Amino acid sequence: MMNPLTERIKAMRPGDAIFAHVLVPHFPYVVGSNCAYLPWSEWILMKGRGTFDARRQAYYSQVRCMTRRVGTMLEALSKTPGGRDAVVIIHGDHGSRIIRVNPNQGSFGKFGDSD
Repeated sequence: MMNPLTERIKAMRPGDAIFAHVLVPHFPYVVGSNCAYLPWSEWILMKGRGTFDARRQAYYSQVRCMTRRVGTMLEALSKTPGGRDAVVIIHGDHGSRIIRVNPNQGSFGKFGDSD
């Protein structure tokens, strides 16, 4: 989806608006830091599957991928007629949700700030 989005950005004119809801970084962790799909055997499909460190590294790989893709999109935007006056909003709805202890009422006092 990121490639067609970047192509659409390249065609932007002053007054155009684009909204994209991109669920990255997010499980399932299916791409590496180079944005290439990982082999099925390396996918971490949901919270709780894989070690804490494996989930965290998979999340960070997706962050690196997305950072590169956003950079490519911003570069494309800067080359458009309205690019210098463009407003870009990037919003996340939650953190990684990679936790050691589920921070809920039943585990009160057992989790720390990292959870």
